[in-house]
Amino acid sequence: MLKLAAKSVVAFCLVYSLLLNTSCAPSLRSRIKAMQEAVNRGDVDASASFYAEDARFLINGKPRIEGREAIRKSNEQEAALNMHITSTDCRQSGNAVTCKVKMTNDWLRAAGVSATYYENVRYTFENDLIKEIDARPAQETEKLMQEFQRDFPTWASEKRPQEWAQLREEGITTENVGRWLALVRQWREETKK
Repeated sequence: MLKLAAKSVVAFCLVYSLLLNTSCAPSLRSRIKAMQEAVNRGDVDASASFYAEDARFLINGKPRIEGREAIRKSNEQEAALNMHITSTDCRQSGNAVTCKVKMTNDWLRAAGVSATYYENVRYTFENDLIKEIDARPAQETEKLMQEFQRDFPTWASEKRPQEWAQLREEGITTENVGRWLALVRQWREETKK
């Protein structure tokens, strides 16, 4: 009887320990939340730490940014633009999390857009690090992105060629973000009358 009780206690301790460790392990959804919190506070180093070395960011299945360092550089630009991400309806399945995402930043506001929406953003993980993000923009967001990517560079190269060339060479930085936003506002004022 004593042996049976001892075995039961050991079995209980093992099962309890397993349940405790499993329930306390961070879920992939909580990793998404922590990464987004880092992005929202502009912490570039913290947000980059969530990605695998060979991570990729895709839009509609097409690669846009490849590698942690390239993603980190993009995060620097996003921090300069005060990007804010909000996720809803997150579902985890295996090594992937799928969410709806709303994004805002100063660039969008300067262009007259309050937010962009992604109906399906799939984060795929490997070893608890983000290996791939595939963002599927909502139809209206995709239309706005295409128009802006087509119209703004054309306008800037025709109306402000020297400034446009210099800003393109520099990229978006904390030092020049004000000049970028001023140029976007000028584009909006002149073309959206």
